[in-house]
Amino acid sequence: HQAVGALEDEQQELLRVNNLQAQTIIEREQAQEIAREQKNRLQQILKNLPIGVLIIDAKSLKIKEANPAAESLIGKPLENIVDCFCQAFVCRENNNECPMVLHPEKSKEQGEYFITRPDGTQVPILKSVSQIELEGEPHFLEAFIDISDKKRLEEELQRSQKMELVGTLAG
Repeated sequence: HQAVGALEDEQQELLRVNNLQAQTIIEREQAQEIAREQKNRLQQILKNLPIGVLIIDAKSLKIKEANPAAESLIGKPLENIVDCFCQAFVCRENNNECPMVLHPEKSKEQGEYFITRPDGTQVPILKSVSQIELEGEPHFLEAFIDISDKKRLEEELQRSQKMELVGTLAG
């Protein structure tokens, strides 16, 4: 009689453990679905941002990801950007010295730079780089926007001011 009771107890324990495992599997699947949805949402945001975005491995300085706006500004398709050194496109004038590596105490770098396109033209950009951590590894998040129109307007304003000054002096 004791053996039957022990078997029933063991069977109940097995059912309890089985139910716990089933619940754990359901919760894991739900968490994975939430993670997939979040990843898709972030990819949609990155894809549709009007500014160029690069994710750069901080150790190798190689580009790991680029969004369509970055592809457009750089003038190359994604497969010709990923796994290249970031300085192949931005910061060339710095003798291939990365400001973020030279000054590791900085968590952010901002400034005006140029992207050198495949045809040799240079596109002026306003760039911001931040240190981030992805999957436990240090990375840089580089965001940039074309400021060609701003530069052109500044030059026009300077020419206009010079012409106004010449007119004033002539008068």
